[in-house]
Amino acid sequence: KSDLDEQGIIFPDILKPNKVFYKLSEAADKLYDDTMHLLSHDIDGIKYYRYQAIKFLLPEKKQKYKNADVASGALASMMKILLVKRIDSSFFAFKASLNRFCESTQAMIKMFENGTVYIAPNLNVSEFIMEGREEELVEKIATVIETDPTITICTPDDFESHFLDELKRDYEIVKGLNERWAKVTEDPKLDEFKKRLESELLNKEINPQQKLVIFSESKETTGYLTRALQDAGRTDVLEVHAGNRDNLKETIKLNFDANIPREKYKSDYKIIVCTEVLAEGVNLHRSNVIVNYDTPWNSTRLMQRIGRVNRIGSVAPYI
Repeated sequence: KSDLDEQGIIFPDILKPNKVFYKLSEAADKLYDDTMHLLSHDIDGIKYYRYQAIKFLLPEKKQKYKNADVASGALASMMKILLVKRIDSSFFAFKASLNRFCESTQAMIKMFENGTVYIAPNLNVSEFIMEGREEELVEKIATVIETDPTITICTPDDFESHFLDELKRDYEIVKGLNERWAKVTEDPKLDEFKKRLESELLNKEINPQQKLVIFSESKETTGYLTRALQDAGRTDVLEVHAGNRDNLKETIKLNFDANIPREKYKSDYKIIVCTEVLAEGVNLHRSNVIVNYDTPWNSTRLMQRIGRVNRIGSVAPYI
């Protein structure tokens, strides 16, 4: 302790996290409840057949895929979890994911109608189909089918008889949700965040350096949030994700790392909006405030996020 005191090294106190509440309108509240019911209910809800195609292949085709039932069930469960996480992240990210789900389900129905169903996990089949690029898809499959054992070209008769009906049922549910969400223009979460940004989050009494770190699991949310802040007139917002992290390493260090020499400190950016790519292995402790725009279900990830500002050398006495 005396050695730490002599060197002036302190560990910041960790304050309890604060919940930030936002209120949905009556219409949005009902839509949210309806959506969660349809995403998760075993009887009334979506069955995610679009992601279980190999499970419902007839035996001679299905044998190509090891553990087809388990793999299909896991993929369907992952899609359900993704949508639930997206609606918690931002309406923008959820609507984008829901629209893609709708389009990919429609694309598979279209393949059934055309008489040829392509199962190619390593190719974006839905994109080819929806854009009317089926000839290009066939050519692409032809070039890789010998080296990609996951590709199977099927006919509707290669599937269990009820699969198409269930797929269409899913589509009608997803299409209905997609149409309802397309009409939503409000974003109370963003509104509440922007209101608190100046009044609390960048207040010098709470945030002495006026540096803020915002985490989200969704790149669509970080992009949306960054654009919203820039549209509001901010020029000090830096978005970081897997696609640009390496190119921004020096910028991040100069603006947010308290361990570099003080004379090298820069303040071009006050706010960093990032995905989990910055949850490990980087110092952001010129900031002492973290906003979890969405909360990871894995508590270890949450602790890793906090660890970015809970560092020796922090410029604030608490986080």
